[in-house]
Amino acid sequence: MNAYLAKHRNWGRWGHDDQLGALNLITAEKRRSSAAAVRTGRTVSLSRPLPTGP
Repeated sequence: MNAYLAKHRNWGRWGHDDQLGALNLITAEKRRSSAAAVRTGRTVSLSRPLPTGP
């Protein structure tokens, strides 16, 4: 399991000083394609309430 995790980890994948991480996978073409898919300006929250008590 450790060998699998070491092979597939993202730490250092884009260099020591990288701040974007997996966001590096979102290319300009992917952003254009996603923007073209928008049909309305409506937003939908995907958040979930977090319990604050026992």
